Amino acid sequence: MKVNSINSEQCYQQANHYFDVGEYGEAARLASMLVQQFQEFASGWYVLSKVAERDGKIQLATKASLKSVSLGRENPLHLLQLGRCYRLIGQSGKAIMAARSAEKSNVLNARALDLLGTLYFRCGENEAALRCHQQAFDKEPDNFHVRYNFASSLQVMGQLDEAAEHYQAVITARPFDYQAHHSVANLRKATVDRNHVERLKGLLTNLKQDQALDEHLICYSLAKELEDLSDYDASISFLQRGAKRRRSTFEYDVNQDVALMGNIAISVDSEAVADLHSNCESQ
Repeated sequence: MKVNSINSEQCYQQANHYFDVGEYGEAARLASMLVQQFQEFASGWYVLSKVAERDGKIQLATKASLKSVSLGRENPLHLLQLGRCYRLIGQSGKAIMAARSAEKSNVLNARALDLLGTLYFRCGENEAALRCHQQAFDKEPDNFHVRYNFASSLQVMGQLDEAAEHYQAVITARPFDYQAHHSVANLRKATVDRNHVERLKGLLTNLKQDQALDEHLICYSLAKELEDLSDYDASISFLQRGAKRRRSTFEYDVNQDVALMGNIAISVDSEAVADLHSNCESQ
C-alpha cells in the first residue's frame, strides 16, 4: 500500500489494523511513511509510538507520543499511550497525570478502559485501576481478557469472593486458561475442603511438550496448594518441575557472560579499578 494513493486516515486505519493482528513489520512500515508524508497528522505519530514501544524503542515511542498529543490533545487514546511511555521511562507521576486526562473522556471503549486500568495498576493506583476495569467489564462482560483483569483488580483490593467468581467464570468459558488457574490457586490458602489439586493435576495430562510456560504455571500452582496442605515433598517436586520447564525457555549462553567479562577486563585497567576502590573508601 502506498501512502500517496490514499488519505492519511485510511493509512492510519490500515497501520493500526496491522498492529492489532500482530503484523508489526507492516505496521512499522506504514507508520514511518505516515509521519513522513503527513507530519501534522496526530494519529500517525500515535501509531508510530505504539510500534516503537512494541519494538522496545522507548525513547522514540515517547517522542512520537508527545508529538501526537501536541497535535491532538483531546484524543484520550493518545494520552493513554503517552502515559504508557512515561511509565516505561520511570516517570510515574506524569504517567498518572496522562491517565487521568485520558479518563475524562466518555468515548473510551472496553479495550481502552482495560489498558487504562492496567496503566493505573502499574503506577500503584489500585483504586483507579479497579474503577477502569469495572467499567471495561460493564461494557464487555463476555470479553474474558477484560474479565480476567477485572478479577485481578478485585483481588488486589481484597475483594476475594468477587475475584474468585470472575476467575471461575473465565475458567468455565476457557478451561485451558492456565493463567486463570494459577490466579485461583494463589487467591487463598488451600484447605482439605477447598483446593484445586486434582483439577490442576488433570491439566498437566493435557499439556504438550511445547507448552513449557503453561506447565510452569500449573506446576507452581500445585506447589503452592500442596504446601498449604502440608504435603511438602510433593510441593517441592512440582516446584522443581516447574522451574525446570521455565528454565527450558531461556536462551542463556554462559559464553556470552565470559565474553562480557573479558571485554570489561580489556576496557577497564587495574589502575582505574584501584582508583575507583580508593574513591569509594574515602567517601
